[in-house]
Amino acid sequence: MSFEYWYLFPVSIGVATLAMASGIGGAVFFSPIFLLWLKLEPSVAIGTALITEFSDSNCVEEIVTGSGSWGAPRTTRATPAMTRNGAAET
Repeated sequence: MSFEYWYLFPVSIGVATLAMASGIGGAVFFSPIFLLWLKLEPSVAIGTALITEFSDSNCVEEIVTGSGSWGAPRTTRATPAMTRNGAAET
């Protein structure tokens, strides 16, 4: 195992925290890191950032059920406050 890129672990924790706190996908923050720090080609950097974002185990559930206000009516845990129009669709 090489420790050449050890510094990316704490950076990744910071990026993940920032992405979760802001509600923006992690690929938005990882793409510049891969482009500027690691000097990857743009197509490789963006592809790697998307793979990093979609490798989350909850991502499949979010894609299938939808996330945020669009997916809330299709779940059993939806409340009127969570839905887009204020009324839970069942």
